[in-house]
Amino acid sequence: QNPQAKSNLRLLPLECVKLIARFAHRGGFRAGLALDALTGDGRTMLGGRRADDGRVAINVSHAELQLLASHRLSNLEATSLDLTNCEFSSSLTLKLTRPIREGVVYVEITAKVWYGSEFSIVGPDNRRFGISLSLDDDVNAQDSDSVMFQLDYPRYNIPSLTQRWAWGEEAVVGLLVDMSRGCAAFRLNGFDGPCVFFPLPALWKVHGVEIQMHSMPDMGNGGIDAPILFSCATRKPPPSLVALAPTTATDHVLSGVFTLNDRDEVGAG
Repeated sequence: QNPQAKSNLRLLPLECVKLIARFAHRGGFRAGLALDALTGDGRTMLGGRRADDGRVAINVSHAELQLLASHRLSNLEATSLDLTNCEFSSSLTLKLTRPIREGVVYVEITAKVWYGSEFSIVGPDNRRFGISLSLDDDVNAQDSDSVMFQLDYPRYNIPSLTQRWAWGEEAVVGLLVDMSRGCAAFRLNGFDGPCVFFPLPALWKVHGVEIQMHSMPDMGNGGIDAPILFSCATRKPPPSLVALAPTTATDHVLSGVFTLNDRDEVGAG
């Protein structure tokens, strides 16, 4: 190839070149929280301030649905939320603004947690696939802060993540979504969890997935120290998490990565 040869793009008008460049460039995934999704018990939570570092933060309080429309919150997103004054936060569904459709994306969510807090990947069929924090009070075990993997029923204990978190304390939950392989891996406070294939890899890979959070703490139930903050960020995936080989939940049970708790074993007959 002649090094002196010039690109044919130089023959095009500048505006055309800019248009081509805009469509050719694919920016990386940016984690942000969808503010128009902050609804619970028929009411909308609203408020706002700007953090010192320039990130948008939301101080959640009561507001009517009409106020939501007037602020055009569907065009906004936040990287952090202050749920301290939100008595309905346990009934909220928080989700990231945009779906994940391609590549490998790693998102870290930092939040105070309690029993029932759930971090899920949701497919186009609305099936929730993820981890939830719970109290393991089975008759054959001492009470402990455990983590469960859930995809419909039964739910599975993840022994490697037991006692890696504490009720009412801040936790860092990592979710690695690999659309190329059709799988996701989970991390809790720096400890790697399982890597599991999507329940319907072909369907989910075509339509993309969302990250959602459910059953977050609220002050109304007492015992949680203020402030109750919630934030998300896109990070470089930890090499150890990327290296995990995906498999099915059934295979994780056979290998001992997952265990059935007594309640689900009895319920399964």
